[in-house]
Amino acid sequence: GLVLEEFFNQGDKEDRHGLPISPFMDRRTTNIAKCQIGFVDVIVGPLFSALASCLPELKVCVHNCNINKEFWKARVELMEKEMQNGTQKMPAAPSEGGDGDV
Repeated sequence: GLVLEEFFNQGDKEDRHGLPISPFMDRRTTNIAKCQIGFVDVIVGPLFSALASCLPELKVCVHNCNINKEFWKARVELMEKEMQNGTQKMPAAPSEGGDGDV
């Protein structure tokens, strides 16, 4: 959530200065759940998969990435509606189980 909040702060600054808002940095048009899924698919998942091929003890990280992705998949439609009506916020991550915020 901290990285995404930093992205949104950057987008807010760009907007205040009349600049085009960079992709994924506009809190009004970025579906948080879709963004998190993309982050897992493109960066985190492949990284841990590659590391786990050399260090098998990291397979738990691959498993946790999959759990995390399912957490966000379940929220895509709700967050799309929230985004459209301006109420979208980062959901609280569960305290146990390895899912939630990347």
